[in-house]
Amino acid sequence: MDLVTANGQVLRASASEHSDLFWGVRGGGGNFGIVTAFKFQLHLIGPVLAGKIVYPVECAREVLRFYREYTHTAPDELTVYASLMTTRGGVPAIAISLCFCGPIEEGERAVAPLRRFGTPMADLVRPRSYLKILTQANLGAPAGRSYYEKASMLSDLSDEAIDALVVYGSACSSPWSQILIQHVHGAATRVGPSETAFVLRDESYVICMLAAWDDGEGHRHMAWTHACWRALEPFGSLGVYVNFLGNEGDGRVRASYGVNYERLVALKNRYDPTNFFACNQNIKPTIQEGEPCLRNGLTKSRLIAPAHQSVLLLR
Repeated sequence: MDLVTANGQVLRASASEHSDLFWGVRGGGGNFGIVTAFKFQLHLIGPVLAGKIVYPVECAREVLRFYREYTHTAPDELTVYASLMTTRGGVPAIAISLCFCGPIEEGERAVAPLRRFGTPMADLVRPRSYLKILTQANLGAPAGRSYYEKASMLSDLSDEAIDALVVYGSACSSPWSQILIQHVHGAATRVGPSETAFVLRDESYVICMLAAWDDGEGHRHMAWTHACWRALEPFGSLGVYVNFLGNEGDGRVRASYGVNYERLVALKNRYDPTNFFACNQNIKPTIQEGEPCLRNGLTKSRLIAPAHQSVLLLR
């Protein structure tokens, strides 16, 4: 990747050039500079077996217990999410969404146990275009609507955690609010925790509590999100994939980077000692407040990134 640092240098970061920076950017977000170009490996993907199977919300506990066992045996090619949501027809429901990136025939065999389970309201799993799946996801978050999200990471879905999910998922604050359960497995879990800055490499479930509304009652919808997060807190960890964090304090950032945090601080000291790139899940350097900037003599407290830059760095 090509990256512009805080002092204006343009660097190439790879396994053989500035390898420390290459390590840190893969998980460290926009803390070390602005990446202007990536070179990465692509994988050819043809039609995939994908879609969702929808069940009545009254079956949510049974569905989530089945989902727990089903995901434990999922092959690398199969990604399976669960969501407590409201259908387009206004019916509270629980949906199992999946994508099998491999031969359709193998996908049908992998999905067969799910299709045999229970009595679904709808089975929408079929061969689809991978590109169409990605673009259709945008329809769930139209511009103009308000959103608020919190997330937890659970090593397993205990019966007690499932009970909490069902209670709050059955009482979503609006027809667009939902609880999304994302299973992390496969190749991502076979990378060592210290091989990249992203440390959370164990098989896990990321729980996203997403409130969405257009009625101007943000406090009510945010309260639902906070209450759900607190109910799950005893079963999860403080750390979570940093893209799901809002402005939640240094403690959650540190927990999300775990054993890699101090190494990231050392990188920050080297490449951005004045914390110019601070509009992110920030890794704070150990520089003292008021020390001069290396390039122009401005103090740290005066280095404020413009609003448009904040948006770019959060991506």
